[in-house]
Amino acid sequence: MNVTIKLVLPGSPERAAVAEFIEEQYMRRMHVIPTIPETLFAAFLGKAIIGTVAVEFCKNEKTPLPFESIFAFDHSHLALPTSRMRSLQFSRWTTSAHAPVTEMSKKITLFATIYAIELHNKKCGWCELKKHTARLLRSFGIKLYKVPNATIRSENVPESVRSFYTTEPLPELYQLDLNQMVEALLT
Repeated sequence: MNVTIKLVLPGSPERAAVAEFIEEQYMRRMHVIPTIPETLFAAFLGKAIIGTVAVEFCKNEKTPLPFESIFAFDHSHLALPTSRMRSLQFSRWTTSAHAPVTEMSKKITLFATIYAIELHNKKCGWCELKKHTARLLRSFGIKLYKVPNATIRSENVPESVRSFYTTEPLPELYQLDLNQMVEALLT
């Protein structure tokens, strides 16, 4: 099985199909319809979309990443203190039921991480993870730094994604060292 990874930006021919895939997977699993970030990576098996991951960037130091309006936490207790301009948020990790999950997930995460480091000079990743996704990333050797005492601000959660943040297990906020991720994913 040969999995192909593509960068899918606005205007890409695959954009509508990838957005629909994300919406279908999120609705089926979490009963939410998420917003579609600008920078998407999609995994294809032949012509079939089998997985996605998104990376979200700040436009400037004053513009927060999406998770910052939802999670409250103390910046002074972070394992990886870094500026917004050196950070990104991973999101929209999803796979089809027929995907070779381990191979595809490693490959798509590696592509997205290298893209963030090489083209955008990023150092630190952030992600909101449910336990099963955190377990998968750890199985690849990726170190997840759980943000201590991070709490969900339910009043800031958009209605369209509320069930993701209120259904057990609740998502937790993590930081990731992008260079360590590449090392882990290449071994």
